Amino acid sequence: MDTKAKYTPPAGQDPPAADADVMAGFFEAVMQAAGDALQKLTGKRASRGGSRALAMAVEAGLPPQMAYTVAETARYTGVDKQTFYKERDAGRIQMVMPKGAEKGWRITVAEVDRWMEENVA
Repeated sequence: MDTKAKYTPPAGQDPPAADADVMAGFFEAVMQAAGDALQKLTGKRASRGGSRALAMAVEAGLPPQMAYTVAETARYTGVDKQTFYKERDAGRIQMVMPKGAEKGWRITVAEVDRWMEENVA
């Protein structure tokens, strides 16, 4: 007996090509439902759970994540990598290093949202 859940696409849509497509479809459905609920409660619409940075990252072709490398963050924001390092050194943005790693700084989407709110017009 197969206990694995099966994804059935909405009427008129082709089935997804891979598991990644299933996850992307699921993510989009969840974000749409969350946005609908928020709008119903507050009258306001949020993008991608309220994160402008996450929406920008996904629009740039990156998978939805809580944090991205400095290079990925530079890619989806259009801000030079060195600017992010200078901002970190000045104490204006926080970066995290994965546990056990010696390189590969990450910036959370929440931190990018905060930084953009404070520093970008």
